[in-house]
Amino acid sequence: MKAFHQMSARELKSKFSQGEEILAPGIDLQGVNSPELPSSVSRSRGKHYNNKKWEGINLNTLLDKQTSRRGLQQYSSFEEKLCQRLVVAKHWVVLVQIARQVEALQEAQLHLITLRSIRRYLANHVIRKEVHQLGGLVLRNVVLQEKSQTFSHKRNVWG
Repeated sequence: MKAFHQMSARELKSKFSQGEEILAPGIDLQGVNSPELPSSVSRSRGKHYNNKKWEGINLNTLLDKQTSRRGLQQYSSFEEKLCQRLVVAKHWVVLVQIARQVEALQEAQLHLITLRSIRRYLANHVIRKEVHQLGGLVLRNVVLQEKSQTFSHKRNVWG
């Protein structure tokens, strides 16, 4: 005769579907509490949870409202700084892409259209101070390149 914990799912379903006959002598309920349980069956049933030492975590401070608020405030200021850096990085990437387009378009003599697009981009987007400075550097470099190319072009035409 099989012990309760050794029965298959099909056998258990058939026994439970028979109603109160589950307590009949056909099932050995002693097997459930027997010391011969397989090693895969845990005997602790959660007892180790209460005795577990929480390394580095003080549960009382987790429950303290003031401490948790301070932690949230620190997190929110960190999150805010991170978001600002991401905004700056995003606009920097766009400006670098535009600068690359400028370099590619300079060969095709279309700098003015690109300069307008850079100025329009900077005017239409609310960008942090650092990005304005970066954008100014990009614009200044493009304008200087354009002036030098125009001067050399005029020199070649008139020279």
